[in-house]
Amino acid sequence: MKKVGLLLILFLFYMNSLYAEKIQVILKDNICEIKFEIITSCSKSLLLDICYQPHHLKNFLDSEINTKLAEEKRNYYKLQYEYQYLCYVEKAVFERRILKEDSIVEFKMISFDQNFNLFPKVISSRGYYKIQSISKNKNRIIYYEKIVLSEKPSWLWVKLAKVQYNKFYSRLKNYIHTFE
Repeated sequence: MKKVGLLLILFLFYMNSLYAEKIQVILKDNICEIKFEIITSCSKSLLLDICYQPHHLKNFLDSEINTKLAEEKRNYYKLQYEYQYLCYVEKAVFERRILKEDSIVEFKMISFDQNFNLFPKVISSRGYYKIQSISKNKNRIIYYEKIVLSEKPSWLWVKLAKVQYNKFYSRLKNYIHTFE
C-alpha cells in the first residue's frame, strides 16, 4: 500500500508539472471554489453550445470520465458521470441548464457516490460557464464551481483537484481553439 501511495504522489507531481496553473483553487475549510477564464474569438452562441451540449462535453472531458444522458428537456438535461482511476470510482449525476438570454450554462450536482472514503465526500457542487463579450471579436468564458465537502480535504485531495482542473481547463481551451 505504501508503494501505491508513493507512486500516486510521484504521479501527481509529474501531472502538475505538465499543466501550468491557469486556474484559481480557493479552499476555505470544507468549501473549495474553482475559477478560470478563457478568451477566444468564437461567437457567444457557439461558446454556449460548446459549454452546454453533451456531445461537445464528451470532446473536452477527461477520457477516464464516462457520461450518459439520463434525461433531456428543452434547455435542460441530466447527465450521469462515472470517473475511474486505478481502483477508485466515483459516480455523479448533474443537472445542466442553458440560460441563453443571460449567456450562462448552469450545472448542479444532484447525486454523488464513491467506492472508497479515501477522500471527503462531495456534499454539493454547483457552478456555471458565463459567456461575456469583451470586444467586437473577442469573448470570454468565465468558469466557476463551488464544491462543499463532508470535511476539510487533505493536501493530497487539493493537489489532485488542481491537477484535474488544470487538465480540464487545458482540454476545454484546446477544444475551443479548434473552432477559431
